[in-house]
Amino acid sequence: MTDPTEQLTEEPDDVIQKLEAEDRGTLQRAARGWEAKFLTAFVGLLSVSRLMVFEVCCPAGSTMSAASRDLGMQYEGAGLWNDFDMSTSKGLHRARHVVRAGRPRLLLLAPPCTADSQIQNLNQKTEEQREKLRKARARSRRIWRNIRDLVAEQLRHGGRVLVESPLGSRA
Repeated sequence: MTDPTEQLTEEPDDVIQKLEAEDRGTLQRAARGWEAKFLTAFVGLLSVSRLMVFEVCCPAGSTMSAASRDLGMQYEGAGLWNDFDMSTSKGLHRARHVVRAGRPRLLLLAPPCTADSQIQNLNQKTEEQREKLRKARARSRRIWRNIRDLVAEQLRHGGRVLVESPLGSRA
């Protein structure tokens, strides 16, 4: 599988400078309400002002959905709330369809990380708790396998990928 970071050849600031003045103004206004570093990196990945963002494993009404729409970008979100369960083959199939049909410029992934967080190792006092954690980790592994396949599909179509995963997570 191709490493998504190999596609990043330009610095985000260089990409922003290439945007037309009107687009830079729109981005600068949007940045006032956002963490500037994240928005700069996000815009650097995208390199144009109007595009599609496909966010997977997100809650309904995610912050990214509002930000994308505020910037005039086409956006689609996918999560349990709209029957995109990435732990199932059906969820993967539906997400692949969006990638193939919509050819998003950015695939943004925010898979759950609770089962793989370091704190879980401290909370397992009973066999019932340990069994519940084993099941949650098995589900997490299914999600990550499906995400891997979805990332490969996205890269085949020339899109970019951004994965959100906390530093301390084993996922």
